[in-house]
Amino acid sequence: SNKDKEDTTDKKVTNIILRADANGSIEAIKNLFSKINIDGTSLKIIRSAIGSISESDVKLAKASKALIIGFNVRPTKLVRDLANNIGVKILFQNVVDALKDQIEHILIGSLDPVYEESVIGEASVKKIFKASSVGTIAGCVVISGKIVRNAKARVIRDGIVVYTSIIASLKHLKHDVKEVT
Repeated sequence: SNKDKEDTTDKKVTNIILRADANGSIEAIKNLFSKINIDGTSLKIIRSAIGSISESDVKLAKASKALIIGFNVRPTKLVRDLANNIGVKILFQNVVDALKDQIEHILIGSLDPVYEESVIGEASVKKIFKASSVGTIAGCVVISGKIVRNAKARVIRDGIVVYTSIIASLKHLKHDVKEVT
C-alpha cells in the first residue's frame, strides 16, 4: 500500500556494521534488532561477519555513515586509530540486553528534535520610525507577557503574518534592555 511506502521514506535509517565472535551471536543480535521498534527510525545491517573489526569495515562505515558494533571482538590499535581519525563510532558490547539499550538510545538520539512554539508576549505597534543605519524601528506598547531581545517575532496585520524576524535590539525609552514586560 502507499501508506507503507510513505513510512519508509520518512524514517531515519541507522546503518550498522556488525562484527561478532560467532554465528550464534550474529543471529541473536539480528533477532534482537528485529524487536527494536522506535517510531520514525529503522536499523539496517549493511555488513555482518565473524572476526575482528577490519580497516575495510571502518572505511565502509565512513562511506555509509554507519555505526560499527563489535560484539565480543576488539579491533587492533591501527583500526581503532583509523576509526578515531575519520570519525567512525565503534560500539563494543558483550551482553545482548545491554546492546539493545544502547541501540535504542542511539535511535532516539537520531531523531530530529521537536520544536514547540510558545507565545511569551504580545505588543501593539504604535509608531514606525525609519533609521538609515538600522532600517525600520517599531515603537510598541507591550499588551501581554514580555518582549525579549533575540526572541523570534512576527508582525501581524489584520490577522495575516506580514513579517517574521528576530528581535535584534530592544530599548525602553533610550536604554538598551534585555526584556520589556
